[in-house]
Amino acid sequence: MSQVVLLLLALSAISHTVSLSAFYTSTPPRPPVTLSKIFPNGGALNSLVRDTVASVDADFTLQDANELISVGGVSWRSEGGGGSGTGEGEEDDDYYQQLLPLNLPASSAVRVHYPVRRFPSFPLCEVVHEDPSFIVVDKPAMLPSQPYKGNRWENVVGYWETGGKAPETMEEVQSVQSAISSLTSSSTYDTSDPLDVPLPRPHLLNRIDLPVSGLVVLGRTPRSRRTFSDLQKRNEVKKQYQCCSEHSIPTGVKKALLYTGG
Repeated sequence: MSQVVLLLLALSAISHTVSLSAFYTSTPPRPPVTLSKIFPNGGALNSLVRDTVASVDADFTLQDANELISVGGVSWRSEGGGGSGTGEGEEDDDYYQQLLPLNLPASSAVRVHYPVRRFPSFPLCEVVHEDPSFIVVDKPAMLPSQPYKGNRWENVVGYWETGGKAPETMEEVQSVQSAISSLTSSSTYDTSDPLDVPLPRPHLLNRIDLPVSGLVVLGRTPRSRRTFSDLQKRNEVKKQYQCCSEHSIPTGVKKALLYTGG
């Protein structure tokens, strides 16, 4: 663990650079909406998603539905109370994000985020350090640190899991899930102490805003989370921000940097 601490101390000045020219993102063809619909008879999830989106997009196809499911734009719950636990993770109101097509039981409610916001800067991430305890990722501008609504993969942790290509088919999702299972396997760890058992998904230890680029640290075990938290409490992790402006800013004028696109 001493090597990990030394690594973090070496990174104690985490530099974040905001570049006005780097503010880019995929602009959805229409304003994103959250759609919900209850299906008394249940049915195939992709068909239910297509029927749900049809109210705002008559051209939405089953193939579109499968891609939306794979990206993370669909969740569901049983109106009898709570989801089945087969989803990727729980959202609010007992909805479970579902990444693979399945047949839903009767009285299922489907929630769809459409269109899902995509982030073209996703492949520009770079893992600059990785060891059994920590992962350090250089995050580009206009990429969220954590999952964005309806987009499971295009974020800092998702980059480490996918290598920079968000899965868009059932086969790609299954391949990524298998790889994640292998990467977080406890077989390569000393699990005699619960603090050293790998987390199912690396935990964000610091966050930086969507328009900002810079280093994000991920913890792979409970112990690494505790170590980084202790470093922060002792003020041994410091952030340094740099902003590049295309125009001069008048002396004495306070400016708020706002991004209003997409």
